Amino acid sequence: MDTALQQAIEYQRKGELDQAVRVLQAAVAGGSKNSHIYYLLGAILENVGKLKEAEGALHRAVELNSGEPDFWFVYANVLSKRGESQAALNAYNQCVKLEPENYKALVNIALILNKHERYELAAEIAEKATQAKPSERKTWLAWISALGHSRQFDKAYVVLERANEQFPNDPELILNRGNLLNAEGRIDEAYPYYQKAVELMPESVDALLAMGNYHAQHKQPLDALPFHQKTLKKLPQHYGALHGLGFAYLQAGYPRQAVDYLMKALNLQPDSKNTFGCLLLALNYLDNLNEEELYEFHKRWAHKLASVHYPQHEPYLNYENARLLRVGFISPDFKNHSVSRFLKKLLRNIPSAEFEVYCYSDVSQPDEQSAELQSLGGQWRHTYTFSDTQLTLQIQQDNIDILVDLAGHTGNNRLFVFARKPAPIEISWLGYPNTTGLTTMDYRLSDSIADPAGQTDRLSSEKIIRLSGGFHCYEPPIELPEVAELPASKNGHITFGSFNNQAKLNDTTLKLWVALMKKLPHSRLILKNYSLRDERNRTYWKARFEKLGLDAGRIRYVGYVKDIHEHFSLYNEIDIALDTFPYNGTTTTCEALWMGIPVLTLAGNTQRSRTAASLLTHSGLEDWVACSAEEWERLGVAKATSLQELANLRKQLRQQVSDSSIGDGPQFAAKFFAQLKAIAHEPKNQA
Repeated sequence: MDTALQQAIEYQRKGELDQAVRVLQAAVAGGSKNSHIYYLLGAILENVGKLKEAEGALHRAVELNSGEPDFWFVYANVLSKRGESQAALNAYNQCVKLEPENYKALVNIALILNKHERYELAAEIAEKATQAKPSERKTWLAWISALGHSRQFDKAYVVLERANEQFPNDPELILNRGNLLNAEGRIDEAYPYYQKAVELMPESVDALLAMGNYHAQHKQPLDALPFHQKTLKKLPQHYGALHGLGFAYLQAGYPRQAVDYLMKALNLQPDSKNTFGCLLLALNYLDNLNEEELYEFHKRWAHKLASVHYPQHEPYLNYENARLLRVGFISPDFKNHSVSRFLKKLLRNIPSAEFEVYCYSDVSQPDEQSAELQSLGGQWRHTYTFSDTQLTLQIQQDNIDILVDLAGHTGNNRLFVFARKPAPIEISWLGYPNTTGLTTMDYRLSDSIADPAGQTDRLSSEKIIRLSGGFHCYEPPIELPEVAELPASKNGHITFGSFNNQAKLNDTTLKLWVALMKKLPHSRLILKNYSLRDERNRTYWKARFEKLGLDAGRIRYVGYVKDIHEHFSLYNEIDIALDTFPYNGTTTTCEALWMGIPVLTLAGNTQRSRTAASLLTHSGLEDWVACSAEEWERLGVAKATSLQELANLRKQLRQQVSDSSIGDGPQFAAKFFAQLKAIAHEPKNQA
């Protein structure tokens, strides 16, 4: 054995690592070609935290001797610690080539794949690791995690039970059971397992993250913050905690804070689908980001994450008039969700002599609205447990001609399926007020008000199709309260209202509202959204309005109502609804109109800030649309002081909207499906 190597090993055995490093570095300086010198140097440098120097030494070791699995394993460990995931994967794979049963390398491959959301492959590798070393708990945990993330729930529970037999009452397995239940949408069932895991492992980062994410998903997002903050105190650069804080702040309605944390998380893990998608949604709420910048973020997402799924050869449409055109809709919101309100009338009026409709329901826990939608006709596929690959194959097997996305960059979307191009024609519609960024997404449905021709085309990766009469058709709940008389008639003052998501209440919106209310010193405002159940949020908004000079007594905050009837009844206490900017209200605008309440909106430049203008114009209320802040204020004062006109409009508005293209289901469906047929006949879409 090399003398220097012997000396270094002896120093290492005694714990004199500095001496060992000096001996090894002297050998390197002397031109040693002994690969074991470099390997031991790299291993010791890793041990003392000098990762950059360790990487250099280990790189030289595998250059000199590429046949040692231990060299590749330690080299991969260093690369992984330095955040060089792909290089680490390559090194671990080299190790496994030389030593196929190396469970440590296999499980580390699975963990990296899990981290980078390549769950299906991670599950395969973790299974091999478990087979290689079934007594190693870490392999089981990686396998269960990957199965859960890839939605292979039945197999995940089988594996979990097998692991429990070997490791009974293991806290990590308790945590994993909670994660599986949560991933299935069984959130309430997951909580006791999370609670138990935190009790057993109060300092466990994984348990803290799980509990924080539970609260954010369970509409208690402010309660999520301490769990993630505790992790960041110990590990300031922890990706999961940064993402968790970003997600929690977004759920709580604080998009600026959300963007800050999501950007930090994305810097640590640039290829995270979840973080980048969450960031894109959050950016739509900001009032200090121009449309060009927002479009660039969407293109960056597609280039960075989606493009790897683009097919080499896109499918072509083989369509003849003699057969039915097959249309598929994909959504995680075929349930009690606002998207369903805009889909029901379309599904009720499918021209079945020309079209066959398939609905791919990504709903974890179907409800009564899911059942109603399923009853409206067409083929129904429950696809929540499908991986992206499985769903792509199902769509191809169904021979779908036109595939329609109803989610965009909202939660639980399937945009990576659309990136794979399983159908010849792909369309984005309804669920997201912006471009997807995908080059495989052929069209985006809109109208000439929401997306003026020549103004927004350059900000869309899709070709914009502008439906005449608007691109929304709304169906309200069956049992609506009657429209009450104008509240101002008995109150002696105007009551404004907004039931929009708290995240839309930015500085621009608040300044508009406050300026208008100062012009009308006796006016009142009712704010309602789910976030206002929390006293901390109410306190925050009271301070915000007081800082802008509006007395707290003029605003009423409503966070909870017992049911949909009470929700709509609250509209009867409002004279005029105030829209948000730049992210307009869609469902809330339709709800207000159906309750006889006009909506005052400021139209911006693209769909996110022009949707309300579209809804109002197609309802015959284009005189409620302003094009500048000054006009918005003047218009608001004029409308609020014309009480007889407001009273007359209130009496007729429900019928007016019902008769318009916003409420006429058969008319809307006829135009919608005629447009799909026209798209299918476009020369570029023919084989």
